[in-house]
Amino acid sequence: MTPDLVFTPVVLQPCVYIFWLGERCQYVGQSKLGIRRPFDTQHSVWAEKDFAFDKLEVFYTKADALDATEQRLIRTLSPRFNTAYHPVHKSGTAVKHLLVRCETAMIHEQDKLADAADQAKVQRIYEHAAREIIQFVNFR
Repeated sequence: MTPDLVFTPVVLQPCVYIFWLGERCQYVGQSKLGIRRPFDTQHSVWAEKDFAFDKLEVFYTKADALDATEQRLIRTLSPRFNTAYHPVHKSGTAVKHLLVRCETAMIHEQDKLADAADQAKVQRIYEHAAREIIQFVNFR
């Protein structure tokens, strides 16, 4: 007895795709139905007023790796039209809020401590965290 073989054309296999305009990543997306999704006229990216691309790059992967692959590419490439999965989008508002929350948490922790040395230690920890956040953002 021979096993039943099912042929799935590569164009219908799960993939992660990247729209490029020159050297700038415009959008990263995923599709369980292959390259059909990027060209779907109902895709949200087509509603963007100044969306344009000159190259489409496609990476075929297993369905269970789609989310992780897409998120990693978004974090790495910081596409112009993706707003999820990377810490700063356009204005950097998310980082500003994070730094304010970091400072607020530091003040709250210091208020709990009577000893000045402990307060200074908490301040150093939070200042280090803030530097790490800023360094990460500047690295992008």
